[in-house]
Amino acid sequence: MDVERLLPLVKPLQLSTAATAACAIGPNLLVCCQDTLAVFATSADADVEEDGGPCLQLIQHVPLFDVVVALACVHGHILAVTADSRCLLLSLGVKDLQAPFSASRPVTLHERACIQLSAPPSLSPPAHREDGILISPPLDVPQSSSVFVALSVFHDIVHVLRISSNSKRPNASQSSSMDAPGVPVCMDVLTSDLKRQALQALKPMMDPYSHVRHSLHVKALELLAAGPLSMLGGQGHDAWMLAVLHTVEGPGSQSVNIECLEHDPLQNTLVPGPWACRNMHLTTTLISAFPGSRPHAPTTSSSTAANADSSFDPPPASNSGTDAQYLPPGVLAISSNSLLLLTLPMHPHIDSSTGAGAARKLELLRYSMVGVPTCKEVVWRETSGTAVVGAGAAAG
Repeated sequence: MDVERLLPLVKPLQLSTAATAACAIGPNLLVCCQDTLAVFATSADADVEEDGGPCLQLIQHVPLFDVVVALACVHGHILAVTADSRCLLLSLGVKDLQAPFSASRPVTLHERACIQLSAPPSLSPPAHREDGILISPPLDVPQSSSVFVALSVFHDIVHVLRISSNSKRPNASQSSSMDAPGVPVCMDVLTSDLKRQALQALKPMMDPYSHVRHSLHVKALELLAAGPLSMLGGQGHDAWMLAVLHTVEGPGSQSVNIECLEHDPLQNTLVPGPWACRNMHLTTTLISAFPGSRPHAPTTSSSTAANADSSFDPPPASNSGTDAQYLPPGVLAISSNSLLLLTLPMHPHIDSSTGAGAARKLELLRYSMVGVPTCKEVVWRETSGTAVVGAGAAAG
């Protein structure tokens, strides 16, 4: 067939604009389409939206240096992971990030720091994750001018980035020092092989080939402030912990586990933390750091209380009749049928082989969700604590 006869059929086709990563900054949305960054801003112009509500407007296209496969917002900066496993911290060149971007306030990318992510030496080269790169919410450590971010780029491997500024100004906050264009920013990384560490806890299944027969899949990452949960004292500038939700699959078996790992600053490694929780509900797909609060006591019907699993501890009662109920700090685990708070056990029993004790499980809510939870939104309220909203793939 003549090529000229095909041209009228080809010209109307739209070029592929498959999005590879996205993140929100204030009322703005950044979407990576291969090697191009599309910048969107909210608009309340009634002429654009028929019902007069806000909508997104495309402001500009910014060319990128490489194919970006993951984005995250860190103190008004962009943390970008490229297809060749480089991690870059980029500034946007815009002062007020809480206002909608416009043509008069264009985004100009400036590289502040860069680091290459790699896997520990092994017999086989590292394999990238098939279901996308995981990036945890950033964690500020008050004792230092550093921000920590956890990533899962390769199978079984977790990287924890430490982003710090070299500001010498006294009492300079992390956000202000990172925003200063003349202040250099550096990144260093901690690399940990989670699979080898997780399989140490599966003593009945351990054999010389367990590392080959079992596979580990990281599902969620959440950084925690050490504080009262720390086994190492929670002191120093680099005191933090990492909660990892993962599945371990073997011949005819599958388990969902949550490990609480702690950073040992002396060795710069991840060691077993104060607790671990094994054999979670198979639909557990989301975790969220919980700082502890005093929310109103949840109302539980008699039928729900009667059907509750006896292995779950009831939430601790208030010491005063007028005070709201106290909830300790820990990690919220969200599945399709319950909301659990995992925290330190009342009478900890430490496993000598793994160094971690069994988590105390407080069932905060029992429900029935059609589908598997896929996203969450954490809203902090000073008076009532933290509210976590999960959405299911089908309904919820």
